[in-house]
Amino acid sequence: MTETEPAAGEALGPDRDVLALQRMESAVVRADFANPGTIASRDVRRLRYLLSMARLETFEPGAALRGGRTGRGDVNVGAAVAGFRARVLEELALPLRGEPDPVERLRRARPVLERLAAHVPEVRAAALAAAASVSPAELDAEIERRVLVSVAGGGGGAGYVYIGAYRSLEQDGIVPGFVIGSSIGALLGMFRARTVKAPWDEYIALAHGIDRRELFSAASLRRRFGLPGLLALRLRGVLGAAFTDDSGLPLRISDLEIPFEAVVAGVRSRSYERLPDRFRHDVTAPSSEPTARFSLPRLAPAVATRMWQVAAFFDPRVVKPIVLGADDATAALNAIDAAGFSAAIPGVLHYEPAREDGRTSQILGDLFEREQVSALVDGGVASNVPADLAWKAIRAGRIGTRNAFLLAFDCFHPQWEPRHLWLQPITQAVQIQMQRNAPFADWIIRFEPTLSPANLVPTPKRLDEAIGWGREVIERELPLIRRFLEPVSWDDAGREMASSSP
Repeated sequence: MTETEPAAGEALGPDRDVLALQRMESAVVRADFANPGTIASRDVRRLRYLLSMARLETFEPGAALRGGRTGRGDVNVGAAVAGFRARVLEELALPLRGEPDPVERLRRARPVLERLAAHVPEVRAAALAAAASVSPAELDAEIERRVLVSVAGGGGGAGYVYIGAYRSLEQDGIVPGFVIGSSIGALLGMFRARTVKAPWDEYIALAHGIDRRELFSAASLRRRFGLPGLLALRLRGVLGAAFTDDSGLPLRISDLEIPFEAVVAGVRSRSYERLPDRFRHDVTAPSSEPTARFSLPRLAPAVATRMWQVAAFFDPRVVKPIVLGADDATAALNAIDAAGFSAAIPGVLHYEPAREDGRTSQILGDLFEREQVSALVDGGVASNVPADLAWKAIRAGRIGTRNAFLLAFDCFHPQWEPRHLWLQPITQAVQIQMQRNAPFADWIIRFEPTLSPANLVPTPKRLDEAIGWGREVIERELPLIRRFLEPVSWDDAGREMASSSP
C-alpha cells in the first residue's frame, strides 16, 4: 500500500491526532514485518502498546473483551491521556512518520521508547481513575486488542475475488467485527455479515445457479427511489431465500450477525433536477419483447455508452455518501434492498424495493427528506472503497471499541485492458477518491487478477477462478494481517501494573 496523508483541508479535529497515532502503529508493524530483528520483538510490542494507549479517549467498557457492544455506554479517559498523547506525537512523529527508511524508522524509535516507557504505568493508572466503572482487564483489552474492520470496495464482476478472500480469512480464524462496503463490496459484504460462521459452500452454489435473465430484466419499473436504467436489478427474487428469518420474513440490516453497513450515493435534490432526461425519466420496455433480449450481452454497446457518462456522478456537487445501517432507522431496511441500491449503476442498473413494502417506503421517504436527496445510486460514485466512512463509524462508537484494524479490499484499481477502455473515466475518478480514502485504512489489498468489471454474472467456471484468485492473494497477505491483529501487551501489563491501579 502506498502511504499517503489525509487531505490538508480535511477537518478531523481532535481525531487527526488519533489517526496519526494509528498510522504510526501501522508503520511500526510494516517496518518490523519487512525487517525482522531490527529491534527486539519486546520493543516492537511496547511501541505498539504505548501508541495504542496514546489513542485512548472514548470507548465502551468490555466491548473489546466481548467482541461487540455491551450496552454499558461510553466512558471518556481523554483528559487523563492528553498529556501523554501530546508527548508521544511530539517524540515519535519524526522517526515513525518522517523517516522513509523502515530500518532507520525502528532504530530511531527505540531510544524514544526508553524515554516514554516510564510514563506508561502512571498513564494507565490515571485512565483507570478517570473511569471508575472500567476494570483493569477492560482497559487493557481496549489497548491491546484490535478488531478487524472489513472495507470492501466496488468494481462489478471484479469483486468476486472477495469470496475467496473472506473464506480464507475465516478458515484462518479471522472474522471481522464490522463490515462496510460499496456496490459489489456491499453485496458480498452482506453475505459475509449474514452469520459469524458463513456457509460458503452454500453461497457459492447459489452463485453458480444464478441466471442472468432472472437477475436482470427489462427496465419496466417506475422510478421511486432509484434512477432509471437500461436494466432492472432484481436481487430479491434471486437472493431473497438466503436472507429470510425462520418465519420467512426478509432479514433487516440489524438482523445480520456481524454489524454491517452499505454505502449508497444520494443524488442531491438540486443536482437531480439538472440531470439529463435519460437519468430521470422512466424507461419502460415494450411488453411484447422477451426479457432475455434485455440481457447485458445484447445491451453491451448501450451499457458502454452509459458508463462513459457515469463518471459525471463522481462529483460531490452531484452526490453525497449515505450509509445505510448507520442509524436505527436505516438499520431497519431489508439487507437486500441496501445492497441493491449500493450496486445500482446510474443509468445502467435500476433498483427499487417492493412497491407494496410500506415500511421501507416510509424509511426511505424520511431519509430523502432528511438528507435532501432525490435518488439513491451506486455507492461507488460517492466512496468506492469507503475506508474514511469506516474509520469515522468506529470513532463514533459503531462497535464500542475504538481499537480497530481497517483492512480494505480494492478490485477496481487501474488494470490495463484494451477491451475495457470505456471504463477509464471511472477508474480515474475512483483513483482520485482513493487519495482521500486510503489514509484511513491500515492496509489495502489490491486484487489482481480479477474478472472483468462487466462480467456481473460469471459462469461457474469463471466464478471459481475468481474465488481462487482471491484466495491466493489473501493467503499471501495472511502473515501480515495476523501481525496487525496479534494482541500486544506491556509484558503482562495487567499484572505488573495492578499495584499502581487505584
